[in-house]
Amino acid sequence: LNSVYMFHLIRLVTHNVLTRIALVTFVGFTVGILIGRTFVLTCSKKFVFIKKPQSVEDTIRPFIFIGGHESSGTGLMRIKMDAHPWIRCGAEPMISLKVLSLWRKFAVEQRDRSTEIGIYPHALNNATRSYISETIEHMGPDAKILCHKQPSTFLYLPILGKLFPKAKFIHMIRDGRGAVASSMNRHLLSKRNHLGALLKWQKQVAKIIDECKILGRHRCIEVRYESLILRTEEELRRVLAFVNAPWDPVVLHHELLKENLTGLNTSRV
Repeated sequence: LNSVYMFHLIRLVTHNVLTRIALVTFVGFTVGILIGRTFVLTCSKKFVFIKKPQSVEDTIRPFIFIGGHESSGTGLMRIKMDAHPWIRCGAEPMISLKVLSLWRKFAVEQRDRSTEIGIYPHALNNATRSYISETIEHMGPDAKILCHKQPSTFLYLPILGKLFPKAKFIHMIRDGRGAVASSMNRHLLSKRNHLGALLKWQKQVAKIIDECKILGRHRCIEVRYESLILRTEEELRRVLAFVNAPWDPVVLHHELLKENLTGLNTSRV
């Protein structure tokens, strides 16, 4: 009898202890939730965290633009840049020039009408910027620094500087006689008027030089094609420092990396 009594007593006590433990645990858990909810609600009323919206400038990548008169070494510079492990500089995206031409049409030739219907300046600028950005970003694999090479886009240097405030510009310049002769051989210029072609070269290059100076030395530099050929390492060190990329001797031997270069035109100057 005593043994049976002790068995039931121990069972009852154990049951009560477990019940109490369970009850205390449940109450503690419930109180914890209530306190937590009260704390969260109180904090949410006292502290309001507002994420500062990004400005357009904050979302724009610091692209590199390479341009200048035709046959002035833009192709060679593109290949040198593309050989660098930090930089992706693909072949010419021909659409960029047409997009900039459309911008000029609506922003200059039809400014009054564009302003009246609300296209100019914000919608037009944002659309042009987005189109060019998407083109550059999706022409090849991503890289720390993305580059755009198309010589004639520098005819729109002021607007490019405005649309891409973080961008840096490399203006390639070549002796006018060499640039014009090469352009004629590639059927980019007519061979009927050599003097006219030289005068056009002079006017175009002088205009870009002036606009490059307005952007400032921290955003636009000039690189002479002849200097790039004769003092390759010196010039490339200067260019890489300008675009905030570390020196890498691989850029001196791009011809050994043709299979790894982005896009086409590996032989064009």
